Amino acid sequence: MNADLVWQIIIAASALGAVALWLTLWWMVPARGRFGGIWRWLLVAAALLFFLLPAPVPNFSGAQAPAFVVMIFEAFFQRAGEPEESMRRLLTGGVGLIMLAALWLLLRRFVRR
Repeated sequence: MNADLVWQIIIAASALGAVALWLTLWWMVPARGRFGGIWRWLLVAAALLFFLLPAPVPNFSGAQAPAFVVMIFEAFFQRAGEPEESMRRLLTGGVGLIMLAALWLLLRRFVRR
């Protein structure tokens, strides 16, 4: 199967899942509620990041796969697995997302005043 086609399927499924998650959270929790607003968007962005962040597949030069898939297979199903690169990418993406959310909240606080 073509790698571009596989990534297109992953992107489409992730987008559909993100929309479903956002609508579910919108329906269950109002925007002015405790979990509304930025937190809903942050959770949806974290889910998208989790599914779409690519990582190189060890022993297959040039091959990319979602980082969480590489991490799971390398950590649990390979005896001499190397999950460090995919873990590092997931951690970096998560920290970056949290920093962007904190910056957004900080900017909103100062712009409103």
